[in-house]
Amino acid sequence: KLSSREFESETTRGVFVMPVRSSRSIKNHHDYKDAVIVGNGPSGITLSYMLSGNIPYYKGKSADEYLHLRLQEESDNPLVLQNLEFLSEGLQGRSNNPVSLLFDALAHPDADLGIHKDSLMDWKYDPNFSFSHVVLGRGCPGGTWASMEGEFLTLSLGSWME
Repeated sequence: KLSSREFESETTRGVFVMPVRSSRSIKNHHDYKDAVIVGNGPSGITLSYMLSGNIPYYKGKSADEYLHLRLQEESDNPLVLQNLEFLSEGLQGRSNNPVSLLFDALAHPDADLGIHKDSLMDWKYDPNFSFSHVVLGRGCPGGTWASMEGEFLTLSLGSWME
């Protein structure tokens, strides 16, 4: 059992990281994972994709010159190993979370302007970045989006709804 201090140190934004143990089943048929993702909406699905070893790299030229210059400094390194706070500086958009703004700027460049451009990220599989994990959610993958009926409308552009 973890103390509250250990729990806090092993929890990151809703993702509980289990103490590292073999992912093989042990007596009583418990299966330990490196991480548990709570929520199977778009963010949970993306995090699961990344924990499966799929890592984003910067591959393009952002229309934001300052963002492009920051991203060029370490373009050979995966984005997840870079200083995301530094990369996110000065970005504005629909979120208060700077890392979300960075992800949106790279996945959907200029989408807030109604322009459809290809992603500026290249996803590469690297087994060294793979962690055993499980995603917990109440319903089908997609979160609330999966349970909405066809007549529901969104305020987001269709190109944002991956």
